[in-house]
Amino acid sequence: MVETHYLQSIIKKTNDWLGNEGKKFFTQVLLKENDLIAVHFQEGMKVRNFLRTLKECESWDDHDFDNNWRHIIKKCLMLKEKK
Repeated sequence: MVETHYLQSIIKKTNDWLGNEGKKFFTQVLLKENDLIAVHFQEGMKVRNFLRTLKECESWDDHDFDNNWRHIIKKCLMLKEKK
């Protein structure tokens, strides 16, 4: 799992990157599929590639990205929508 002291920073940066449209997309996927695994290879790859750009994730390997991206997106979806 993500190091706790980096988690909030990763969530904030990912949330900003997603924007309202990205959050809406992932919310719709969750409502329809009840999980994000359905978009693992396309939209999930975009999220993992974004995470690879973050300093907080520089020590992660491919397994860390695969295992954490859905958790991070779900945390982003809990945040209030930007106006």
